[in-house]
Amino acid sequence: MGVVYGVISLGLGNKRLSDILDAGGIGLKNIILKSKPTTCPLDPIPTPLLLEHIDLLLPTLTHIVNDSLSSGVFPSLFKSAVVKPLLKKPSLDPNVLKNYRPVSNLSFLSKVLEKVVLGQLLDYLNKHE
Repeated sequence: MGVVYGVISLGLGNKRLSDILDAGGIGLKNIILKSKPTTCPLDPIPTPLLLEHIDLLLPTLTHIVNDSLSSGVFPSLFKSAVVKPLLKKPSLDPNVLKNYRPVSNLSFLSKVLEKVVLGQLLDYLNKHE
């Protein structure tokens, strides 16, 4: 279950953050196409397949992103990651646990949603300095 946020104080007056955020299909498509096409085992659809059928899937993806923005809820499916240990340096002993660091692999769509929010929030903040 996600956490729902109410009005966020960013100098928005009586507007809600969701009132300024809307992922238009064209903007969302550009974000998807410019993103590194990584795939995670948690992705509901492999990224290459999503990219191959972007025009067909875009209305649904736009709906998912806009629902998240308007409700203030980050989808629970996007909150999971595959965590793998990675050796800090190739020269370190792989038998010593402290020589590893965790690396989280997030779903492609969660990264897209983060980029949408970041881009639109930065646009808003730059317009209202």
